[in-house]
Amino acid sequence: TQPLTASPNAFFGPSVRITNLTANQAFATTSSVVIQAEALGNGENITEVQFFANGTLIGSDQYFPYAFWWDFPTLGNVEIFAKVLTAQGNSATSAKISIQVNEPSSI
Repeated sequence: TQPLTASPNAFFGPSVRITNLTANQAFATTSSVVIQAEALGNGENITEVQFFANGTLIGSDQYFPYAFWWDFPTLGNVEIFAKVLTAQGNSATSAKISIQVNEPSSI
């Protein structure tokens, strides 16, 4: 079996990751959840980073540094992820991070 090698011109596509949230981090329903993402175009032009909660688009940012302030987040366990879009029509999705949103008295 031959080892796999990438040519210098191989396309790796865009990538994105959430940089400031940790699994099971707790927030209150009355707070703002700041979601920050690092997005790389890897040779492509980034047009937008979108932010999702439980699969629903909650906001987007077109300019670096990519971030969104989610006011009054949904109560319960929420899966957050980001998606980067490029001018060339490609996209990538970050890993999901589960956070917990509680009533203010339980934080």
